[in-house]
Amino acid sequence: MQRWQVPHSLTASSTRLIVQRMAMVLLVVSALSLIAFSRAQNETIAAARMATLERLAPVFSLLAKPVESWHRIGGWVDGVMTAHQQNQKLKNENDTLRHWQSVALALKAENQALRELMQYQPVSGATYISAKVTGDLGGPLSQRLLVNAGREEGVKSYQAVVDAHGLLGRVMSTSPHSAEVMLISDVTSRIPVIAADSRDRGILVGRGEEMMQLSFLSPSHRVKVGDMIVTTEDGGLMPPSIIAGTVFSIKNGTVWVRPVRPVTGPEFVRIVQHHSH
Repeated sequence: MQRWQVPHSLTASSTRLIVQRMAMVLLVVSALSLIAFSRAQNETIAAARMATLERLAPVFSLLAKPVESWHRIGGWVDGVMTAHQQNQKLKNENDTLRHWQSVALALKAENQALRELMQYQPVSGATYISAKVTGDLGGPLSQRLLVNAGREEGVKSYQAVVDAHGLLGRVMSTSPHSAEVMLISDVTSRIPVIAADSRDRGILVGRGEEMMQLSFLSPSHRVKVGDMIVTTEDGGLMPPSIIAGTVFSIKNGTVWVRPVRPVTGPEFVRIVQHHSH
């Protein structure tokens, strides 16, 4: 009997093909198994995670309260700081407005003083040099001022100096653009004057204080309290008719004269250019 024999090469090839197919099937099954296992594992892990979060939720809520409180405190602090900054800004603006208000009031007062000064012209036919007081040179008894007009502006020694109310003093020395003024209250001041009503002549003597003494009157003078005292041209030192003050009191034969207003502290003055100078 004759037998059929399968070639060895064909048998090996078939076996290899079967093995490959089985390996492919095994790989597919393994992959599907891994996917299914991974999904199952992910679901288990997710469920465990959610359960843990659910248990920890009260703890997270408790821990979140201080954070929320700090946020509220931080918001309140920010509000306070913002309000402080706004208040500081308003304060600065208010200070600026007050400053300019003070400047405006000072300018208004200065203009008013200048207008009053310009209106007072006690000596007819005279010219006037306006000046600003730049310094107080006085001491315990000496009462002198420095003004910002001098030789270049036409100021000369011994010229009368007035403000809007009357006589202040006279020029004692000059520089190119300033002058020293001795006030009528200075202890060395001597001004020839006359009582406007009685026409009694005398010398107005400074005492280093507000009150001045009217000296060298006639024994039979008729000066009385309230009389106005004005300058005269006696001695060629002063132009006439400038108000120096009024008689305040007469005690034991001494006549005391008070200036129309305090002679210390004027802001602006006028220097009288009289023809005799």
